[in-house]
Amino acid sequence: MQLASVFKDPPPAYAFELSQAGIASADMAKTPQTEFHPLTPGTILVSPLRDNILMPDELAAAVRGLTPANGNRRRRDMALILPDYCARVAVLDFDSFPTDAKEQLSLVRFRMKKSVPFDVEAAAVGYWAQPAAGG
Repeated sequence: MQLASVFKDPPPAYAFELSQAGIASADMAKTPQTEFHPLTPGTILVSPLRDNILMPDELAAAVRGLTPANGNRRRRDMALILPDYCARVAVLDFDSFPTDAKEQLSLVRFRMKKSVPFDVEAAAVGYWAQPAAGG
């Protein structure tokens, strides 16, 4: 029982969730407290195609205002939750993968089409082919 606690990560001290409307924050102390802090409209635009942070100085100021001072300089873990539409990472398995780059991209888009909540054809897609063991 005690050995399991060595390998179990403690929860982060703070959690922040970004959205177009604002930043939700949670202090994960013994009695968790949550707050919502609205952002200036247009600070964040959630999109798989464009930059998501349109007003970086505004977002940085808001985050600095939410982050509690760390007087003891001890490391504190924090979690950041990003909007679902800003990025998607997946590992796909193929029996065979084409050598032509256009065919590869077409195949990746086809396989991702049903698993993402946005139009894959309009999204910016990047991939990296990792060879299987033994070739």
